[in-house]
Order: sequence, then structure tokens, then C-alpha cells
Amino acid sequence: MLLWHLRPDIFKEATLNLGFKDRNLEWSPEKVALCASTLRAIIEVAPDHADDTDKDLMGVVDGVMLKFYPHHQRWDDPRLQRFLLENATKLETVANDEPIEKEELERLFRFCEEMWIALASFDARRNASNRQ
Repeated sequence: MLLWHLRPDIFKEATLNLGFKDRNLEWSPEKVALCASTLRAIIEVAPDHADDTDKDLMGVVDGVMLKFYPHHQRWDDPRLQRFLLENATKLETVANDEPIEKEELERLFRFCEEMWIALASFDARRNASNRQ
């Protein structure tokens, strides 16, 4: 159940569209909104399903969380959930084309970018090992 939410394409599209918005280019609010709803789903699902999910995959996601929330240890940590909820809410603000501080937009971009790269790298390694 958690695996569906941990897809690199969701974070890739959010990253690209946050960058497009920051550069005043045509962008897709729907892609940013999907990322926000994905974070909300992770908040709901991860506390109960992180232990049932591929350990290597969760290790990759944990690594990203530690970059942005250095106190991360458990998925049921209310402070981690608050951090993810704040990101989801800010992504929704962007998707609704409401004003947001440039620094916040850049931080959201970096978070989505790190998730995208980490998940895409994990998929590439897994696909390479499956071909062997």
C-alpha cells in the first residue's frame, strides 16, 4: 500500500512544475497537487505500513527525511507527521496559485527533487539487479 505513494514520477513532476512556476513558465498545478495528496497519504499510511514495506526502499526515503527533518527515527513521530503535513499544505498553496515566499518555494523544490532522485535511483538499482 505504501509502495504506490513512493513513486519517483510523482516527485519528478512536482519538482519540474515547481521549477517552471518559479521561472514564470507554464506549469501544471495538478502535478503539484498530486504530490501534496501523496504526502498526505504517506502521513496516513506510513506509520502502519513502513515496517511491511521493502526495507531498502524505506532506507532511501528515511535518508531524504533525515536531510530535511534531522530528528527522524519513526514514521509515527508526530513531529515528522507535522513536517510532512506542512509540506503538503504548502504544496497545496502553490497548486492553488496562492502567494508563497520564494524561499519556501525553493525549499519545496529541493524536498521534491531529493525524493525524486532518491526514488529514481532506487528503482534504477533494483531494475539493474533484476536484469542480472
